[in-house]
Amino acid sequence: MKYAIAADGSQMAGHFGHAPSFIVVDIRNGKTVSRQEFPSPPHAPGRIPAFVKELGADCVVVGGIGGQAKALFSQQEIEQICGITGSIDDVIAALEAGTLEDGGDLCDHSHGH
Repeated sequence: MKYAIAADGSQMAGHFGHAPSFIVVDIRNGKTVSRQEFPSPPHAPGRIPAFVKELGADCVVVGGIGGQAKALFSQQEIEQICGITGSIDDVIAALEAGTLEDGGDLCDHSHGH
């Protein structure tokens, strides 16, 4: 499965829409077979879900995310694991182990939607 992880350096980005980059990892049989970092496109409604789809990801791993963004990812048939914090390496280790659990959206501000 391919995961797109919203990154801010070596840490999870606080909000996917402001993530400087996405790290795409392909995990098979509990092992990372590829890992690549891509700079995020400019923030615009619907752009990041389309970008993640273009990267070939099956699932996006994010910190904060709003309801409309979740719906846009769902429209792209991309699963979401939300409310994730910590280091990218720890997140990847949890994905490999199959132990990463959704923590909610962590988004506590209005997006005007």
